[in-house]
Amino acid sequence: MLSARIISFIVFLIAFGTLVCAGPVASAEVSKREAANVAKRATANDVIAILKALQDSTGAQINTLNALPSTADPTTPATNIAAALNNAVLGLLALGPITGLTTALLAAISQLLAAILIAIADALGPFVGGLPLKLIVITLDLAINLVLITVNQILFSILALVAALITNLPIWKLIGLVTSIGTLGL
Repeated sequence: MLSARIISFIVFLIAFGTLVCAGPVASAEVSKREAANVAKRATANDVIAILKALQDSTGAQINTLNALPSTADPTTPATNIAAALNNAVLGLLALGPITGLTTALLAAISQLLAAILIAIADALGPFVGGLPLKLIVITLDLAINLVLITVNQILFSILALVAALITNLPIWKLIGLVTSIGTLGL
């Protein structure tokens, strides 16, 4: 009788141990998971691709603004530019922080971003003082500011590089992009 209890206790321990203890993971499986995680990480090329798509989508709207006379209503193209900026922010947020950037890549990204922002400000310049532009400037300013903050979050300390490339600061002030100017520290 005593041996039956001991045998049943040993069987219980073996069964319980089998349920509780997980089987060891093969090192090949761990390597595959780590390789998949590394492959999923975003790179500077992903940021450049998003900014080039932003440049393309805003370029069409900038061409529309340039074709309008200064007395026309720039609301529709300006709203489309703000929507493109917001879409770019969503794409950038999906990337997450990017590390290991070279100075050349940071310079290329900052030049691309500055070119987009300068083109937007230059296209809006002829409409300064018009009521429709005053109504949309807040939306544009917040969208530009959000792009700047998002790019700065994923590419640490890029704002100083972008600020150095902004050459048409008087137009930014005339348009009323004050939040973006403040974010750039100008």
